[in-house]
Amino acid sequence: MSKYVWIKTQDGSPTLWNNDIGEPFRSAKGAFHESLIVFVKPAIEFAQQLILNGKTEINVGEFGLGAGTNWVLFSCLAQHLKIPFKYFAIEQDTESYELARLKWSEEKILIQEKIKEHLGLDAKLNIESLPQPEIFPSLKIFSDEFVKRNKKCDIWFHDPFGSGVNPEGYTEETLQLCSINWGKPCIGLSYACNGAFQQALKSLGLTVNTRLLNSPPLKREALEFKTH
Repeated sequence: MSKYVWIKTQDGSPTLWNNDIGEPFRSAKGAFHESLIVFVKPAIEFAQQLILNGKTEINVGEFGLGAGTNWVLFSCLAQHLKIPFKYFAIEQDTESYELARLKWSEEKILIQEKIKEHLGLDAKLNIESLPQPEIFPSLKIFSDEFVKRNKKCDIWFHDPFGSGVNPEGYTEETLQLCSINWGKPCIGLSYACNGAFQQALKSLGLTVNTRLLNSPPLKREALEFKTH
């Protein structure tokens, strides 16, 4: 049996299922819905504000690239809205992303439809021309390289598998290493909201808020945190 298989989620959008751990990469309630509402919409709004304030290029970091759903949706919108950006990701196993690269081109029409449904934009997409993310095999290698380059992230997608599957992805020690890469200001976004994760973020001096989604059938809340 293959390690990964494509499944159709409730909103008609695809995500990969990981047979080794019995979990989907994105919510089975709606893969594109989750990615757009939890991660991409607030990230794009934050990026637009930074550009208005004089920022010339947005650095996006993602801890847990997976199949690259956040990457493709954010990149499509940034391309459409003419937001200059670079996308960096931490992912040890890139097999799922390599499988998905072809899939996203095939799903161009669906991506356009979901962007219009959830964000109200008639986006003109050229998925084949999107710049690929720069992928690092571990958080430490990523952090060391970012320090060397004197770079900081403006947007951070904290998106490893959930805390029940990958608890070390949400510890204070892990978040401390992540925070080395966050600029001021930087917005962090996650679908995980558990108390231990929130407390670990607060211990780093961050502003932490649960964001009411009001977007069924997704769960009610997502997490937003900011440096200041």
